[in-house]
Amino acid sequence: YFNKFWLDFTGRTLEQELGNGWAEGVHPDDLQRCLKIYTEAFDRRQPFKMEYRLRKADGSYAWISDHGIPHYSLNGEFLGYMGTCIDISEPKLMAETIKTQEDRYRSFFESSNDAIMLLTENGFFDCNMKTSEIFGCKTKSDFIACHPADLSPPFQPAGRDSVSAANEQIKIALKRGIIRFKWTHRRKNGKDFPAEVNLFAVDYRGEMALQAIVRDLSDKKETEQEKKSDYIQLLQNVTETTNSAKDLEEAIQNCLGLICRSIGWPVGHAYRYESFDFASCLIAAPSVDDDTRLVSTRQWHLDDPEKFKTFKEITEKTSFDLGAGLPGRVLASGRPEWVFDVTNNAFFPRFLGAQALGIRSGFAFPVFQGNIVVAVLEFFSSETVELNDGLLELMIKVSNKLSGIIHRKQTESELQRLKEVEQLLLTAADKENQ
Repeated sequence: YFNKFWLDFTGRTLEQELGNGWAEGVHPDDLQRCLKIYTEAFDRRQPFKMEYRLRKADGSYAWISDHGIPHYSLNGEFLGYMGTCIDISEPKLMAETIKTQEDRYRSFFESSNDAIMLLTENGFFDCNMKTSEIFGCKTKSDFIACHPADLSPPFQPAGRDSVSAANEQIKIALKRGIIRFKWTHRRKNGKDFPAEVNLFAVDYRGEMALQAIVRDLSDKKETEQEKKSDYIQLLQNVTETTNSAKDLEEAIQNCLGLICRSIGWPVGHAYRYESFDFASCLIAAPSVDDDTRLVSTRQWHLDDPEKFKTFKEITEKTSFDLGAGLPGRVLASGRPEWVFDVTNNAFFPRFLGAQALGIRSGFAFPVFQGNIVVAVLEFFSSETVELNDGLLELMIKVSNKLSGIIHRKQTESELQRLKEVEQLLLTAADKENQ
């Protein structure tokens, strides 16, 4: 017997379902398993429970939880099974989705190059394999057995005791949900190492917990030394080109290429104060409209001119007033500026062109005539890059080199003017003596 709900659900007749006819609707991948469970239970006259996919009237499959209970007559004769079926498709799908997400997280968790650990106020309760490696523990269990205080020296480099400093960071993480900070950790062998810590507040099975991601910066220190060496070389190259360039325009063009090639950024461009003349290095008397406007110099360094053709066209048509866009911010502040992601920055007027071409991070720095910003050099990366204070400090030195050309040009012009005045005075004196 099958009730009307079963027949409507499967779209089959009672005659079709009787006997083993119902099994025709079971998904082929589940059929043998179901028959095995059913047959073994039937032979033993035992209850059974099984889950399988059953074909619906529309041809799709639904997950079914099937419960069978032996049914007997009043005199104890076995009559068969009384079965009930429940559609569990939705909870089954949800469970599979959760499992997939958990598998993905576990895969990320275990394959990460950073140490990832979970802890409550009672201590650590989980970590990935990289955690054991970074902290010098033989197994995960060895690490989990450690007290958090054992993983730091008594005092941090700034002199504050580690326990108090760590408790303060934990309070901030619990309040804000996340915090990132630099920290000195200690391996099990007693050796300290610099690290970057990301601390997240998470709900773990109804309990407040913390997830810590620790990145070992030991190798980064060596990289930073190499980067400093590269910066020194770049500054030497800039010094040579600014000393040998015949004018400011040539020096800026050379610097755009030097900087892009040194840091691996594909786009470099220069804006100038509209009233500033590159040839004379003088500011003409500005009009009311252009006294604080930056316009394109049409000087570029492009790793791939075809790729950035549209961005170049947009840029050369775009001028910037004081405070507008990345160049305008530099014009207003008189110092280098950095944008982490121009495509998410409402104050980057060219963001549509940047978005289409994959331009992400950018920075710019000023060039001065005296205390007036007369040019702005801007650079763009195809990837998001965190603020690099060291690079911006280097750009201040490059700015000084380029500004020095303007000062030198003005000094030469003034000397030439004085020579001309002297010559005029000498000529006038000769005529008077005659």
